[in-house]
Amino acid sequence: MRSNDHITIKVVSQMETLVYNGVRQKKQASVSKMNALLGISDPQRHAEDTKVKTSVSYELYSNNLNVANEDEDPAAAIPAQPMSLCTEETLDKFLSLGDEATSKRKEFFEKVEEGKARLMSKYDEHKAVPKEELASLSKELRPYKVTLWKHQIVVTRTQSTPFMGARLTKDGRYTSTVKSKTIYTMAPLDNSQLEQLKKILVGELTSSTGIAARRETENGYVAFWRNPETGKIVMTEDSSQFC
Repeated sequence: MRSNDHITIKVVSQMETLVYNGVRQKKQASVSKMNALLGISDPQRHAEDTKVKTSVSYELYSNNLNVANEDEDPAAAIPAQPMSLCTEETLDKFLSLGDEATSKRKEFFEKVEEGKARLMSKYDEHKAVPKEELASLSKELRPYKVTLWKHQIVVTRTQSTPFMGARLTKDGRYTSTVKSKTIYTMAPLDNSQLEQLKKILVGELTSSTGIAARRETENGYVAFWRNPETGKIVMTEDSSQFC
């Protein structure tokens, strides 16, 4: 067993601020020259970085890998300590954690597109638009500014021998990463939510679900179930487990 051959499962979170400022303006030449003379690369960004942590990750699971023998298929490498991981239940729970941030994010981009479409209709395509109009649109969209958090579950496998779907890195190792769908929340996921995901993944906590309703569509079925913990109704196109 090689300790540096491993698999990890993490929740990766990043803060995202959505605000419309029109066309990005270039810095005045004097500002760049002053910063260069003072040895300041980007004072504004540095000041923002010291105020709040904008990217965090939380490890749900990690394990070393047993690399297969030379006469075996390297892709057959298995965890050194095999464990039944409840990935489907964990992903279901993870997706249910999304909140109103999803709709606020959607609303922001819809309003931006509506504003740009209105200006294009007024001035026609490929025509110059006065900067005053963009400033006015920016002011109009100010109420839709939103700061939210986006999250994904990221699974990474890295080892010194090739395996199916892996890419070769600069240091001569092989790695592959799979990411879940992105969810959005108004605040970072708290420790209790992350610990719950961790326990569901390793089977220490059962996330039971039950079907609430089902309706037929032109392509088959869509299944609905209510999360007993949050009370939220979740819809899935994979209705096989409910048939």
